[in-house]
Amino acid sequence: MLVSDIKVLSAGDIATALDRTEELYDVPEWGGAVKLRPLSMADRDEIIKQATVDGTLDGQKIAMLLIVRGVVEPILTEAILQERAFAVVDRLSRKMMDLNGRGKEAALTASRTF
Repeated sequence: MLVSDIKVLSAGDIATALDRTEELYDVPEWGGAVKLRPLSMADRDEIIKQATVDGTLDGQKIAMLLIVRGVVEPILTEAILQERAFAVVDRLSRKMMDLNGRGKEAALTASRTF
């Protein structure tokens, strides 16, 4: 392919690109689906900031924040998730990891998730 055949993107093209498409994820234990969206770079940075305690990343905190930031409908909180079944929350965090290209490292108990 010739260089002249390749479109060079503008900053505007990148700013308006639809690279964070939403998808529905069925959670039968909850009686329906939730709407997920991949994280932005800002979301990722904020999760790392909130999940770092004394210079160490807390894998469980990351998993919870992935869900809080990634589920766009309904709006969830850590307090809500704390009271839900571990298996369901773990599966949802794995889905969020997969959606964000980190599937092989996904787990609530992972010591290294980012």
